[in-house]
Formats: sequence, structure tokens, C-alpha cells
Amino acid sequence: MALKGKNINFPGGTIADSGKEAIVRTVGEFDTESEIEKVFIRSNDAGRSIVLKDVAKVKEDFEDKQYIEKVNGLYSIVLVVVKKERGDAIKLVDKVKKARVIMEPTKKNSLHFLM
Repeated sequence: MALKGKNINFPGGTIADSGKEAIVRTVGEFDTESEIEKVFIRSNDAGRSIVLKDVAKVKEDFEDKQYIEKVNGLYSIVLVVVKKERGDAIKLVDKVKKARVIMEPTKKNSLHFLM
């Protein structure tokens, strides 16, 4: 429970002002193994405490796959882009295409982009 409470990325809603909308999130995610090692597990009134590295070895790894996406027999990453209720579908498609043009050259040898 100590780790779960420290590693959060939680939507907080939206703020609308002067025709503009901002999405609010609470982000407190771990960036390094060292940050995880320093999470307090237990403390007492005498000022003594136990941190995670005192009782466990922390190592970076990938989460086990819960499902597998494939396209044309190859492992895939599937992104679903959803238009906001008042959004412009044509502008959204244009932005997605522009993002692809920017991303594709940087991942040319490792990813293939399909739309």
C-alpha cells in the first residue's frame, strides 16, 4: 500500500476559462529506482523508520503482458484517439497525421506506422 499511495497519476478534471480548456492531473510517479527505494514502509515515535530498500531489492523491469496486440502477425501498439465532444474531427485527424510525420523518422528502424 505504501508504494501504491506514492506512485499516482490521477485525473482531476478540467478547468475552462475564456474559451480555453485545461486538463488537470495529479502526478506523483516514480522516475528512478532510487526514489522507490526511499519509500517509507514504517516509522515509530522514536524517529526510527524502515524504507523499502531495507527489506527488498528494487529493480526496473517490464510489467507482464496482460494482452497482446498484433497487426499483420507483428506485435503492435494500438492507440485510440478520441475527439472531444466539441472538437473538430478534421483538425484532429490533421494533428494525428502531423504527429506521425514527426515521430516516424525517429523510429524508422524499430517501428512501422500504420493508419
